[in-house]
Amino acid sequence: MAYCAKCGSQLNESDKACGNCGEPVPGANRAPETTSSNDMWMGILSYLGLLALIPYLVKDQSAFVRSHAVRGIVGLASFAFSLIGIINVANKEDKDLPVIGNIRLIKG
Repeated sequence: MAYCAKCGSQLNESDKACGNCGEPVPGANRAPETTSSNDMWMGILSYLGLLALIPYLVKDQSAFVRSHAVRGIVGLASFAFSLIGIINVANKEDKDLPVIGNIRLIKG
């Protein structure tokens, strides 16, 4: 039995991505051979802001949909950090963002 390298969840032999965290399974073909119309629409929802929560929270989604939902939620988190930053600017505050505020990628 295989386990996810990122989160340690148990994987099935047919999994192309971890059903828990969305991490692609090494050596697996990333594009599914067949995707249902429902999978396509749920995958699209994954990248539409708050709608990304729908495919993530619906049970029994395919690994394809689950992996896109996880990526969409990462984008949603990015949007939330941008919104917090805009609010800080509007309030004329120079505060670090929560969770990622201490990370410095560029010297400033």
